[in-house]
Amino acid sequence: MIRRLVALALWTYFAWYLGAMLAAFTGGSPATGPIAAVLMIAAGAIGWIRSTRHGAHPERALKAEPSH
Repeated sequence: MIRRLVALALWTYFAWYLGAMLAAFTGGSPATGPIAAVLMIAAGAIGWIRSTRHGAHPERALKAEPSH
């Protein structure tokens, strides 16, 4: 869970920075950075909820099964 929180924080920072850079280069609104960050947080939260709701278990993914 800590890794997911750290990953979400890094992606949020990336989105904010990218939005701010795009706004600076294109002459857009300075609010582009925070808007992009909020959208990234929302996308991360939706992905997190979907992965826990649908029963995604990393233990099952680690099992090696023979291919046929």
